[in-house]
Order: sequence, then structure tokens, then C-alpha cells
Amino acid sequence: MNQHTRTPILDLFRLTDSVAVVTGAGGGLGGGFARALAEAGANVVLAGRRREALEPVARTVIQLGRRALVVPTDVTDPLMEITNSGGIFTFSVDEAAAPTDYFVAVYAPEG
Repeated sequence: MNQHTRTPILDLFRLTDSVAVVTGAGGGLGGGFARALAEAGANVVLAGRRREALEPVARTVIQLGRRALVVPTDVTDPLMEITNSGGIFTFSVDEAAAPTDYFVAVYAPEG
């Protein structure tokens, strides 16, 4: 009998210590993405128009043992603002109701 060790499937999706930017994070779908990313181990930047909608999501992320950064902003160009501030992120989930297509962008720093 062949003795192969298998990696549990969820381990393939771990995001431990990565940084995710979620726009529209104060809404239902964006907040759900933020919680799921935190459960997978990511620290989360929560971007959206209203701080009062982002703060409960931040508390949930923190309760899950991850870090959360609340960024009240007009998310029509959130990645430019975050990258111009010197932040480094692993990927983003754009869930804001802006006139763009939904996307997940992967950013991998060189080196």
C-alpha cells in the first residue's frame, strides 16, 4: 500500500499573515469577504465610505485574531491611495458598488 501524506484541502487556501484590501467592506458581501479572509489568516484593510459601517467588521476581524485597518474613502480608486501611502498588500477584493467589473488582483512583491 502506498503511504502518501496528504495536505488537508483547507491548508492549501491558508492566507496566514497576508494582507488583503477589501473595498465595500461595510456592506454585506464585502463584510463577508473580509470575515472569510480573516478566518483564512489574512490581515484585512477595510475600505468604504462610512467608518460606522466598517468598524463592526473590523471588530469581527480582530475577534478572529487578525489585524484590521479601517480606511474610510471614496473607493473609486482605493488601490492607488493605499499603494501611494506606502502600504504593501498581497491581494485585493473590489466589492464596492463602483462602475467597474469585480476583480481579485494579486500583488506579489518582487524579491
